[in-house]
Amino acid sequence: MRLMICLLLLSFAAVASSSQYIFPKNGQSEEQQAKDLAECDAFASKQTGGDLAALEKQKADKLAQIAANPPVAPGGAGAKGAAAGAAMGSLAGRDKLRTETAVAGALIGGAKAKKQAAAQASQALAQANAGVEAEYKAAKDEYFKARSVCLETLGYNVK
Repeated sequence: MRLMICLLLLSFAAVASSSQYIFPKNGQSEEQQAKDLAECDAFASKQTGGDLAALEKQKADKLAQIAANPPVAPGGAGAKGAAAGAAMGSLAGRDKLRTETAVAGALIGGAKAKKQAAAQASQALAQANAGVEAEYKAAKDEYFKARSVCLETLGYNVK
């Protein structure tokens, strides 16, 4: 019976904490645990400037904003390719060849630039997402640190 109560309390604490295991050292009742957890959540929110739900929402909003406005790749490679092609054609000394090589250079330069721009945009998007995740993790860690201090003061083991 006692083991069952301990397991129930551990599962309650684990669900309520979302990333912390909380165990009452002084036999606190479920009602007292709920009261203490609410008090320590309020303390952590005040100390860190936000609660877990707000942190989660901020992260989701930032990720959505990044997804809605992905990084834009720089342009101009098609023009560079055309210029290079025209230069090659002028070396040959024929106007028709200059035009044909300019068009070919523009197509090749544009295709190459498109591929490079896609890779750069993908990398920038990954870096932006990683930055948001790191910021969220740091804020969440600070929140749990503040909540742990409070809970330990009230007679709980927190891991």
